[in-house]
Amino acid sequence: MNPEVVLYILDVVGVTVFAVSGALAAGRQHLDLLGVLVIAMVTALGGGTLRDVLLDRSPVFWIQQPDYLIVVLGAGLLTILYTRYFKPPQRALLIADAGGLALFSISGAQIAEAAQLHSLVIILMGTCTGVVGGVIRDVLLVEIPIILRRGNIYATCRDRCHRHLLAAPNRWGQRGYGHLYWHGGDFRPTLSRHHLGIGIASLSA
Repeated sequence: MNPEVVLYILDVVGVTVFAVSGALAAGRQHLDLLGVLVIAMVTALGGGTLRDVLLDRSPVFWIQQPDYLIVVLGAGLLTILYTRYFKPPQRALLIADAGGLALFSISGAQIAEAAQLHSLVIILMGTCTGVVGGVIRDVLLVEIPIILRRGNIYATCRDRCHRHLLAAPNRWGQRGYGHLYWHGGDFRPTLSRHHLGIGIASLSA
């Protein structure tokens, strides 16, 4: 499978998961429909927007591809519908945040790597993409951002993920993230799930 297609899939899934986490957080604060959708949107799109602005990628990803907006609105509405009839698990917000963090950290870092930036910049771009949306959400909801709360392991999960990604060469022998997608010319989704699952497994244990 083309790595660009995989990157797009990671972005779409990451946007979906973060939209769900934003809608869950807004619902706990008893916001109305508009408020829930606004929080879902800033959570899902905030990190990628900052990444694109810092990397001078114009237009930003959701303006270039408005289908991201449709995904966010759809995920937010479905989350509202689900929570109206079912009670979400107690750790649903943490798990959704961990999933979004893992997916967006990888996609953000890979975009920076494709621009042939320094390794530290790659890590920072992955971090910004993964955490900024959640930070904006928590600030708007007048809460301490989850990533800054005592005992939170988000930073550890993120850094472990980045170390795995930066350490391994891709299939062309260059620094990068090709090993997530390729092994001997074949796509192996289990490899990406292993790396992406670092944060999810740690938080749900």
